[in-house]
Amino acid sequence: MGATIHDERYSSMILMSLPDSYVTYLETLADAAIGSGCMFTAHDIISKATELTDKQQLRASLTQSNQKSSAFQASES
Repeated sequence: MGATIHDERYSSMILMSLPDSYVTYLETLADAAIGSGCMFTAHDIISKATELTDKQQLRASLTQSNQKSSAFQASES
């Protein structure tokens, strides 16, 4: 039978595996939640990390699209 990992330890493991930019944001959210008396679980960390990843990918896609559009417009001139 496997050992159970408690939520706090699991949350720490997740945070340690993420880039520093994520950790700062997620720790701030966790501190705010805890300060207001709410629980901030490992599930919450994973959900927010996924949202951050989606936003970064969208921004990168938009930036790449804008760069291609600018290059196309410059070549038409």
